[in-house]
Amino acid sequence: MRYRKHIRLPNYDYSQNGYYFVTICAKDRYDLFSGIIELIIEQKINQIPTYYPTVSIDYFVVMKSHIHAIIVINNNCSRGGVTPPLQYKPTLGHVVAYFKYKTTKFINALYHTPGIPIWQRGYYEHVIRNETALNKIREYIANNPEKEKYEWDKLDVKP
Repeated sequence: MRYRKHIRLPNYDYSQNGYYFVTICAKDRYDLFSGIIELIIEQKINQIPTYYPTVSIDYFVVMKSHIHAIIVINNNCSRGGVTPPLQYKPTLGHVVAYFKYKTTKFINALYHTPGIPIWQRGYYEHVIRNETALNKIREYIANNPEKEKYEWDKLDVKP
């Protein structure tokens, strides 16, 4: 079995309050996310705070083969009058796993393709440590679709 490099910060508590930049890729980086699938992904990412009341989505964009999102964990508050049990604090991994599970289940049910993976294993994350970094990452996310379009245009091919 191939060795996988650990990309998480050692000894870091990913349930602690903060902003996290996440990139989740489609299986084999295929261009899957357009049309109805893009709408499903947007719907499911917007539903994360319903399942995790102490989690919110600051900003996200769905690209052809991946998504970028800023996920906010704030275990000091809850929304909608729902207070989570004190012993349960969702980690960033729980949130991403839930999102992947819900989107995969819904897309496979829609297309009658049970068991077909939609997402690449794992995800990239970056702990956002200050306001300057947060603003730079928001700008990166906002500009990423235009950058991808420009790269396709340079290749002189249609996506």
